[in-house]
Amino acid sequence: MLDLITYNVCWECMTGTSNVASKAAEYGGRCACVPRRSPVAGRSNRCFANVVRILSHRAFDVIAIQEGSHALAAAVRAQLERAHRTTYGVVIRNTGRAVAIVLYKRATLMPLGDAVLDLVYVRGNGVEGRPMMAQRFATAHGTLAVVACHCPHERYVLPDNLRRVLTRVGSAAGDDVVVIGDFNRAQRRSIRVEGRRGLLRPCNRMATAWNVHGEGYRAAVDNVLVSDRLRPHRVETLSNAHTLLPLDARLRNLTSDHTPVAAQLGYAP
Repeated sequence: MLDLITYNVCWECMTGTSNVASKAAEYGGRCACVPRRSPVAGRSNRCFANVVRILSHRAFDVIAIQEGSHALAAAVRAQLERAHRTTYGVVIRNTGRAVAIVLYKRATLMPLGDAVLDLVYVRGNGVEGRPMMAQRFATAHGTLAVVACHCPHERYVLPDNLRRVLTRVGSAAGDDVVVIGDFNRAQRRSIRVEGRRGLLRPCNRMATAWNVHGEGYRAAVDNVLVSDRLRPHRVETLSNAHTLLPLDARLRNLTSDHTPVAAQLGYAP
């Protein structure tokens, strides 16, 4: 089994600040403790601490974080290792203010080569602040390519972007593939990527969930897409938390303007 989780943690919520008038800025104001200051391992920000708790709830094999920071990645890693007594590696790359983050459990995944960081392209141009990062791993079942993405609001072609980053990272046609992150649109349909065998299928097909602020939320915006040999056994958001995500209702009040998506995957024979 592979346990994965993706979470767009909301930059404003993690810092408690914003210089842009938006709903996310309102959430950031609720998250920040008084006096407002940048979070240090979550002590000055309630949402930061709650997100660390959610992401370390289980000894996930892969954790993808959007809109996070080096400080958040370090806090999640420390709590995972403390709570589950196992070691984690971190793949982290910066592109402008955006930070692409993937944590992986060393007991089940061994990196193959270096990660490749790219931008999501719209009409031939990379969109600043919208990274797509790929890393190959050796597993007990073969080779796994993990692509973590934070896609733009503009109309983009997902298969073309995936083909480019998978080619750059050296992924073979038969690699198992997981695409994990914030797609910024409801991603409920399977897709075919040129040069890959089979389809990439979405695990999260929920039409609507409730986000932590009690608003209707397009749950399939955040998703995990998997290649043919990987089969979802369980998929959870905050709306149906049971095993992979904590049940504590207090965590729904102060976290992010997105919902985490956790998936437990098995390998087909």
